[in-house]
Amino acid sequence: MDLSAILFNAQARDYGAELYDTVSLTPTLTGSLSLAYLHTKVMGVDLPDGTVMNNAQAPNSPRLSVAADLRKEWREPFGNLFAEATVSYVGSRYFSTVNEPCVQAPSYATGNARVGYTTANRKWTWALSMNNINNKAYQVYLYDEASVAGSGQQNFAPPRWVRGEVEYKF
Repeated sequence: MDLSAILFNAQARDYGAELYDTVSLTPTLTGSLSLAYLHTKVMGVDLPDGTVMNNAQAPNSPRLSVAADLRKEWREPFGNLFAEATVSYVGSRYFSTVNEPCVQAPSYATGNARVGYTTANRKWTWALSMNNINNKAYQVYLYDEASVAGSGQQNFAPPRWVRGEVEYKF
């Protein structure tokens, strides 16, 4: 049995930057943009062939992530109508410090949209949203059990889906 994927308290160095800004484009139109860069380096990772890797990427650490949001509101005497959209990009990442190709997820981009109504007193909100609009199949987790069970477990994000929401604020 090869348990090389088990790793405890490895030396690591991480650095990165994140920028986020929200702008009121008009009194009823808001936009936001976020950009994140992350560089990780894990040292002393034992590989299945017995060698040691000193430049592994930390798990679940994409180098680049970007998200953009746009929200429009229509303020009426009876309440507020709104529509919003989000587009996001997540770069390639590994799900293990061993950094084998079988545990690497490719980058992906996806979008979400939401429309709704909030009452004038802001107590009630009704909304309809659609997530993963482009119906992108992307991995959210992968566990490599090849060395133990000869297989792997992959978890994917839900396909395109629609959700209704009702919210009441006390």
